[in-house]
Amino acid sequence: MIRELRRKSIHILLGVLIAYLVLVLSRDLLIILSSISLISALLFSLLAKRGIRVPLIYTILEACERESAMVTVPGRGAILFLSGILILLLLIRDSLPIASAILVLALGDGFATLAGIKWGRHRFLGRKSLEGSLAFLFASFIGLLILLEPVYALIGALTGMLIEAVSNDVVDDNLTIPLGVSIVLMMLRGGH
Repeated sequence: MIRELRRKSIHILLGVLIAYLVLVLSRDLLIILSSISLISALLFSLLAKRGIRVPLIYTILEACERESAMVTVPGRGAILFLSGILILLLLIRDSLPIASAILVLALGDGFATLAGIKWGRHRFLGRKSLEGSLAFLFASFIGLLILLEPVYALIGALTGMLIEAVSNDVVDDNLTIPLGVSIVLMMLRGGH
């Protein structure tokens, strides 16, 4: 539980920071930063996979990554998350749906995991819990109220919760939640 608490705390804090940066930095700068970050993450993942421990980076990977991922694809979640952000930045001009989707992933996924571990009793679809899904919905909704009208916040939170509920080892929520939520919000708000 302590390792997962540390992992998800970092996940939440970085997600909130990245959502903020999406709102305040220019789209061009964000594309450059996302590209550099993605290439760096891929490189560090490859090095870690080959047993090359880059100081600080490897320490962060060990602290933030599940043990199973350190063996298969170190930094897989970060790589998929950065890929999703880059795709969104290239496809969508409006930063609000992108920042909103990042908040949904950071807050919803973070609190869902912690609530599921602590209070999850009613299981569905294998590993998911009703309690975790409700925590996802609540945390995402509250976070989105900072950026969106309540109806859009609720729809964004529900979309993220549903995507997270069906995600598995093949369909990773670090990629699908930002893509799905931002596209739904963009369509609802008439953005492009």
